[in-house]
Amino acid sequence: ATIEDSDLVYDIFEMINDEIERRKELFKDYAGSYNEYLQNSGKKLPLIVTMINSYEIFVENFSKLSEAVQNLYRDGVKYGIVFIISAISTNGVRGRMVQNFANRLCLQIPNETEYRTVVDAPRGLFPSKIFGRGLIAMNDTAYEFQTASFAPRKDMTNVMREVSKQLNNAYTSRARKIPVL
Repeated sequence: ATIEDSDLVYDIFEMINDEIERRKELFKDYAGSYNEYLQNSGKKLPLIVTMINSYEIFVENFSKLSEAVQNLYRDGVKYGIVFIISAISTNGVRGRMVQNFANRLCLQIPNETEYRTVVDAPRGLFPSKIFGRGLIAMNDTAYEFQTASFAPRKDMTNVMREVSKQLNNAYTSRARKIPVL
């Protein structure tokens, strides 16, 4: 969904709320936990991944919704619903919001002191000046990482379309359609 699809954005979060309520009921006998359910029920249940690209724009366009769904970021993991958000600037995600995310990573940022803010990196630790290099916070430690490029920049869109077609043909299961009122 894009910003222009505002009704669809609201419908997505309504669907996620409904799914959490359904899973709460489903997990009652499993300590209310997605992991416990998978390990002990003998049943499968998909992990739901929701990505918000350019979180600053999301907040700007859906300010009331962004406030209302903050508990989803915090509680969703327990029910097998995870969120991935991206931001252009380090202050695009406010402090209390950042606390809802156990994993944080950042690529190159102009102000090297901000690595301490984002990934709690020790003073003086910042990634090498190589395209795709960044820092990630894991287990209370900051690590440097290198992303991989799957195609030359000029070919990325075409490669993604082709791979999407191949994957679409290879799998028969589909994500549930977003209910529209």
